Amino acid sequence: MNFQQVDRPVRVEIDDAVWTLELSRPERRNAIDLVMIDQLHEALDRIEHATVAPRAVVLTGAGGSFCSGADLKARSGMAPEDRAAHASRIAQSAARIAHLAMPTIAVVDGFALGAGCELSLACDIRIATDRAVFGLPETAVGVIPGAGGTQRLTRLVGPARAKEMIFWGLRVSGAEAERAGLAQRFCPSADAAAEELKNLLDDLASRAPLAIAAAKRAIDAGIELPLDEALRLESELVAPLFGSHDYQEGVDAFAERRPPRFRGY
Repeated sequence: MNFQQVDRPVRVEIDDAVWTLELSRPERRNAIDLVMIDQLHEALDRIEHATVAPRAVVLTGAGGSFCSGADLKARSGMAPEDRAAHASRIAQSAARIAHLAMPTIAVVDGFALGAGCELSLACDIRIATDRAVFGLPETAVGVIPGAGGTQRLTRLVGPARAKEMIFWGLRVSGAEAERAGLAQRFCPSADAAAEELKNLLDDLASRAPLAIAAAKRAIDAGIELPLDEALRLESELVAPLFGSHDYQEGVDAFAERRPPRFRGY
């Protein structure tokens, strides 16, 4: 990939309508220090304020690791309030990823531990390779996952499995993650994961961006609501779509037996 600003710990590639954010501190297995978290927020600022919204955002890591978590070596010399501030910034970045309007995909090759695992959990879809290792080991150093791990993991795999992973710091392979529902795709190699990602993105390009954004909001917000309220939210989100350019284009393309050309409005 031809990433911009190659010397930065968060590198950005924009390929057509897909933005890829690569965590890049390979000498520290992409552990999150103060500079990296600031640059991740900068990248999210760019995505949120882009003139043309991305169709998808991909999060990945350099050097054979996804992200080994917060940089504990850097934290060792911090005052308690600075440690808490660093943790809060990581949690904020995970929340921002989770709230992006477009689909987000984490490609996990190698370690996704602690805050790294939590960043992957904030994405909509996780692709795991044969080298992927997911884990939340925070209790071994005296804290708990604080960037959404206790909540997002539980919603994916259930409370008993989440407690097992968090209480005992259980590490889960890519294949095990897929079986548990933690990963949605398991690939036998990084090359296979890249091909799977390409296929997902190619298929996504044939879908209407407005509809995808509305579906994501309905699912994410609706899961927190009683069923009757969630159904009302769904109705509120679907109604404006019938007046959109993309819906008219979709039905016209269907009638004319041609691929649709969606514009995102």
